[in-house]
Amino acid sequence: MRAIFLTICLLAGVMTAPAAQPARFVKPDQQVARELLESVYNTWRIGMVRKNEAAWRSATSRSRQQKVRNLIVSQKGDFPADFFRNQPEPPSLTNFKYIGTIAGCGNRTMAATYVGKVQLGDSPANETAFVLLFVLDEGKWKFDQSRMFNLS
Repeated sequence: MRAIFLTICLLAGVMTAPAAQPARFVKPDQQVARELLESVYNTWRIGMVRKNEAAWRSATSRSRQQKVRNLIVSQKGDFPADFFRNQPEPPSLTNFKYIGTIAGCGNRTMAATYVGKVQLGDSPANETAFVLLFVLDEGKWKFDQSRMFNLS
């Protein structure tokens, strides 16, 4: 499991780190990081489920908010109404086993990794790694994005 966690975190870090700088990772206090990041993710998730823009904004990084807004407006959509329309419900972390958290970019980013069975559509449930990516934004941890990796 630790090898899977490290591989996934390294992939997540490489995918989001600038190419010119080598990635440096730190292992934060796992219990503190888990509690903090799960609180942020659950605030974001509830905001999405309830279509609550204030909750979504409070837990989402400014850069992600701007990317989402720009995408919708560029497609002549109405933000935030079109964003919350037809969004699938984000997965609950209760269906996953926490593996660990790793920090990078001078402790300004963290990736939390979970493993569990995920069923998408009509396909059978597969063992999946769920990586949540967070950034330190104006002194507060904010959710930025997630990635899923099929482990089967």
